[in-house]
Amino acid sequence: MPRHTFGNAMPPHLQLAAVRCTLEVVDQLQDILKYSVLGHHDWVRMCMYRTGDAMDTIGYLAGVIAAHLEREGVSPRGIRNLLRADAERLRTIGWRFPGSGFAKCDLERMPDSVRDQVRTSLAYVVVRLPVMLRCAVRSGSVRWPSRCLGLMADAMDGLAGLANLLAAVRAVELSDELLMRYQQLYQQRPRSGMPYEADRDYLKGLLGLPEESDDATWSFVGRAAVGRMREPLRADPYEAMVMAMLAVLDDEFDGRRWEDRSRKPWPLVRNAAVGCLNGLELALLGDDEDPFYWLADHDGVYAEHAAWAMAARLASIFPDGSNGGGVDILDLLHATFGRTLVRSER
Repeated sequence: MPRHTFGNAMPPHLQLAAVRCTLEVVDQLQDILKYSVLGHHDWVRMCMYRTGDAMDTIGYLAGVIAAHLEREGVSPRGIRNLLRADAERLRTIGWRFPGSGFAKCDLERMPDSVRDQVRTSLAYVVVRLPVMLRCAVRSGSVRWPSRCLGLMADAMDGLAGLANLLAAVRAVELSDELLMRYQQLYQQRPRSGMPYEADRDYLKGLLGLPEESDDATWSFVGRAAVGRMREPLRADPYEAMVMAMLAVLDDEFDGRRWEDRSRKPWPLVRNAAVGCLNGLELALLGDDEDPFYWLADHDGVYAEHAAWAMAARLASIFPDGSNGGGVDILDLLHATFGRTLVRSER
C-alpha cells in the first residue's frame, strides 16, 4: 500500500469506531463466557445471540474501514483480498454435532466438550483485539489496513465457527428456522459485499458529510450497534478496565506465538485470555459485592491474577487513583498501548 495514501496510522475519524467496537465486543464475549458457567436453561440461545452480535459488531467496523479504503482508491478486488473474503466462514447451519448430538434434557448446563470449544473460540478472538487497537493509536505502521482487517477477518471466522457449533448442539430438537433466528442470520453481512451503502454512510457521518442512502437491508439491530459506535467515549470505570485488560494481554503476548499449527490457541494463551474476561468481572466488583457467577478453583486463580494485573496497570497509568475517571478514552488508549505513563489532571 502506498505510504502517501494511508499515512502512518489509522486516521482519527476511524479511531472512535475502533474503540467503540472493541468495547462492544469485549462486553459480548463476557456474556458468552457467563452463560457457559451459569446453569441457565437457555444458554444455547443466549450464547448464539451474543456470538452473532460480536461477529456483526466486528463486521460493522470492517465495513467502515473498507469504505475508507474504497474512498482512498483501493480496488474492490484489493478490498476483498484484505478482508479475506475468499476464505470467509459464515454462521450458517451447515453441519451437525459429531454423533447424535444432545437432547434437551442433557443441556441444563453446557457440556464440558462444548465449554472447552467456547473458551478456545473466545481466546481466539480476544487476543486479536489489542493488536487492532495498537493499529488505531500507534504511529509508524503503513500496513495498518492489512493488519487490522486480517485480524478482524480471523476473529469473525472464529465466531462463525462457534455459532455453527452452538447451532449443531441444538439441531436435534430445534427446527432450522428457529436456529436461523437464534443465529441472527437476517442481519449477517458477508465480507464479500463490503463496503455496503450503510458503511459508506457511516464513514460520511464520521467525516461530517451528508448521508445519502437508507439501506433497507441494514437491520434495526445493525443501526443500534453502529449508533453506539458513534457515541462520544469517556473513560468510565468499565471502559478503563477493558483497556487495562487488553493492555495486560498485549504485554503478556508481545512477540509470542498465539497458536499451534492447527491455529488452536496454546493453553497459556487460552487461560490468560479467558482469565482476563473473568477477571474483568471481579475487577469491577465493589468491596461488599459478590461475583455474578462462581468459578472453579482453577479458573478463579487465573481470574484473580488477571484482576490484580488490570488494577496494577491502571494504577501505573493514573497514579492519582482516578482510574481513568473523566479522561478521554483515546488518551487512555495512548497511555495503555503507547506505554507512556500519564497523570490525569481532569
